[in-house]
Amino acid sequence: MKYTDFKEDDIEDYIKVVCTLINEGKRTLTITKDNQIRKKNKSFMRKYKLKEKDIDDLMKSLTVKDFCYAVDEENRNFSDERLYIFCKEKELDYFGNIENIDIYIKLKKHKLTNDDEIVLYMSFHKREDEINYLFRDKS
Repeated sequence: MKYTDFKEDDIEDYIKVVCTLINEGKRTLTITKDNQIRKKNKSFMRKYKLKEKDIDDLMKSLTVKDFCYAVDEENRNFSDERLYIFCKEKELDYFGNIENIDIYIKLKKHKLTNDDEIVLYMSFHKREDEINYLFRDKS
């Protein structure tokens, strides 16, 4: 189910918390069971020679206008958490050629067992499907 029942202030507040957590180093690239970065994310990082700091900067550059919707976490162990979907347009260098890329971003705040929060970067790769932005003019 897609959630779109947000106000701009809700997403601004969410982004502020995410940025604070990133600035405190409380973030991680989501890994698979075999401790590997998800394949699409890893491939995207390699193609555009992105480092973790570049991904942090990308996440910290998100605005309300980049927000699309939220969905429920699929993992039953974390069913009380939501994943927030953004799409960010960014110029990236691909072997000297500048490409304008729509980057699909899925992230979430995750509560650790000690009640501390961390940001999980679930997805960040080239957008594959059409997407609607919640707070952009449709005109």
